[in-house]
Amino acid sequence: MQMHVRTLNLDASSALDEHARDRLEAALSHFVGRVGAVDVRLEDLHGHRHGQEMRCSVRVHLDGAGAVMIEQVDPDIYHAIDTAAHRLKRVVRRKIGRSRCFTHERHADQRRAA
Repeated sequence: MQMHVRTLNLDASSALDEHARDRLEAALSHFVGRVGAVDVRLEDLHGHRHGQEMRCSVRVHLDGAGAVMIEQVDPDIYHAIDTAAHRLKRVVRRKIGRSRCFTHERHADQRRAA
């Protein structure tokens, strides 16, 4: 699994990068065979004005099931990462489950037709 973490309008620290990688790798660990690339964007929505909205955006490319996108806004970027990771795990599980159901139905239809 390739993971790219980018920061916008935030001080890029190794602690923040490591936190994002650890949380997202843990959330996606059950799906490692299906996950292609993971793109993470961490940003302060108000930039230099130091507002109270931080966003964590995650896009996961799944082999054979398309892509999944999650965005989480929170005053604390670490909390936004944690919540996004939790939501991402649920969404990826559901997306993979749906693609499996569709694949099984399609193969069953092909066997009936033969």
